[in-house]
Amino acid sequence: MYSNFIQLYTSEGDREVHFYKADDLKFYPWLDYVQIDKLLIMQHKIDIFEWIKNYVDREHYIHIFLNKYYVSGTSYYHEINQVHDLLIRGYDEVKGQVYISAYNERGVYASWWIPIGDVIQGFATEQYDSNEMTLKASAIKCNRHYSYQLDLNNMLELSRDYLFSRNTSKRTSIIASPMYRTYGIEVYDKITMLLYSSKRQVLDLRPLRVLWEHKKIMVQRIKFLKEHNIFYNTDLEQGFKQIEDETNTVRNIALKYNMSQNQKLVHHIISKLSMIKERESRLFKILVNEMEAASIAFKWKNRQLEHLWQFFNEYFLIKETYDDPEVAVQITELLYAVGKDKAIIDILLFRMPIDFVPRMFVHAREKAYELFVRIYEIIKDRLSLHQVSFINHLTDKYKQLFLHVEDAPFRESILQELDFLYSTYRRQEILELKEKLLNFRT
Repeated sequence: MYSNFIQLYTSEGDREVHFYKADDLKFYPWLDYVQIDKLLIMQHKIDIFEWIKNYVDREHYIHIFLNKYYVSGTSYYHEINQVHDLLIRGYDEVKGQVYISAYNERGVYASWWIPIGDVIQGFATEQYDSNEMTLKASAIKCNRHYSYQLDLNNMLELSRDYLFSRNTSKRTSIIASPMYRTYGIEVYDKITMLLYSSKRQVLDLRPLRVLWEHKKIMVQRIKFLKEHNIFYNTDLEQGFKQIEDETNTVRNIALKYNMSQNQKLVHHIISKLSMIKERESRLFKILVNEMEAASIAFKWKNRQLEHLWQFFNEYFLIKETYDDPEVAVQITELLYAVGKDKAIIDILLFRMPIDFVPRMFVHAREKAYELFVRIYEIIKDRLSLHQVSFINHLTDKYKQLFLHVEDAPFRESILQELDFLYSTYRRQEILELKEKLLNFRT
């Protein structure tokens, strides 16, 4: 789910906002999905109530399109012919009722009981919609055995699409014609236009709810990325949480308007949406930057380490890059991005040319400092494996640091760490290393 459901869109003449996704739910492998045609049900006189009970008993949701003129509890009931979808989540055979989730007569997404007769009438009557999806009923169940790997590249592309309001459907033109709609952050402008032009006494709450749901899943997505060490920007989570709260406030203001008809509330909603759009645009720019950096690290962590080194080594095949401060900063940033993986630090940091290490410190001091602090854990791992040759190689690295970096606390921390390692492993090589470093300092 976190790899998708980032892009939004709305179509011309459509009062709703939608998550961009495959039009047919059967393309989602984490769902067990059974679909039946309305015509088949009608021609073979299949008992729709029996069909619903059969799948609900097997823990399925029923996704069905009905003419809501016949669905009690909705704003269309006995007023307007309007085909729309809803979910059926349960049934009461004794009372002849089903438990549905949909937008109620107050425009709030809710759950309530309706007679099965409402479903039968709403399904059997003429459908006032040309979309073939409305001519089907589906039974949907979560496939808990399916494993899906996070697709950071897709997440990044969808985030760019949202930020720059790009037409995501163009990327799937090989299988379907692009759909020219309003995409991404520009849906705020479309909602604002609808609010300005709306002459209805009751505001349609559905687009505002989708905006709120969009922010909710963005907060959850960023929490997931942080928990899995993909990036560490705490400001993003806080920023999107504030926007989530703001969009929920907008929904509540719209509900208040529907009860009071106070026109000032509509202008208040428009003002808040403009502010939310501006703040969200800034946050998505930060998010895209974070994802671009994380995407590099994520790709690297899924390759063989030797292949990583070959890619990284290209920076050092050209001698003149050694003295380029921008290259020093760039390489330090790349190392820092993958620095949570000690094996990758091992193969990259300790095999790069020795004379480049101090340049990292000079030109990218803050992150280089944190990077080298992580070396301690690698030292412990290496010593526990009795790989003594590592000591000599590490000594050369530290010699360069001690000669070029006048940072007494950092030097002392290295010496203290070596004392700790010696007390733990009692290896003579550790004492020799400490003695060499002391000599370097003097």
